[in-house]
Amino acid sequence: MFREDPLTSNPFDEQVYRMLHANLADVPELLGAVLLSDDGLPKSAFGFDRETVEHLAAAGTGYASLGRGLATSIEGGPLLHSVVKMVDRTLIITNCGEGSTIVVVTGARADMGAVMYEVLRVAKAVGDFMGTKPRANVRAT
Repeated sequence: MFREDPLTSNPFDEQVYRMLHANLADVPELLGAVLLSDDGLPKSAFGFDRETVEHLAAAGTGYASLGRGLATSIEGGPLLHSVVKMVDRTLIITNCGEGSTIVVVTGARADMGAVMYEVLRVAKAVGDFMGTKPRANVRAT
């Protein structure tokens, strides 16, 4: 689960990986992060093996979509982030540019204030860079 297996299939992914790793890897109790497009495709990750990255991307997309739908139905404005607290882990799901989401996993002893500060700082600082435009419907030829 926690084997380093970066998604680095092109220079953009490598650049994003280095940015995520450089800004989040030293946060105490932060175990890893997955950057994904809102349609569930992982763009970059650190701290996890590929299977866990895929699982977190699918789950993160679902949570983000559910949160956006709920926010709309109760007129709550745009979704800022979701936190899923477990006994041994905490999952933070937040918008990261238009059409992108970042999922961060921490250990149970994480200082959530410090973690949220760093995650939101990174998301805000590089949101435009990491945004993913919605995919256009393309007909097969």
